[in-house]
Amino acid sequence: MNIIALVNELMQSGETFCLATVVASDHPDIPAGRKAVVREDGSMQGDIGAIAALNRGIQQAARAAMDENKSRTLEIDRGLRVFSTSCHPSPR
Repeated sequence: MNIIALVNELMQSGETFCLATVVASDHPDIPAGRKAVVREDGSMQGDIGAIAALNRGIQQAARAAMDENKSRTLEIDRGLRVFSTSCHPSPR
């Protein structure tokens, strides 16, 4: 499933989640624009990268964004900046 379809599905269901988007990257395997969805249980779907330590950083930043119901941009690793926006939709 592509990320936009997943976001639409989660918005329809009312499930809280965080959309993480790479906004700057010096990593050749992780270009800017890649996206992932992090759910409240910490599970992550998307195509940011297969580096476990980076994924953990993205999950932690997403969890903090959801807890605070705020958007944030963080440098997850040297040269990798990720914008995380918390989504708390109402079920339809």
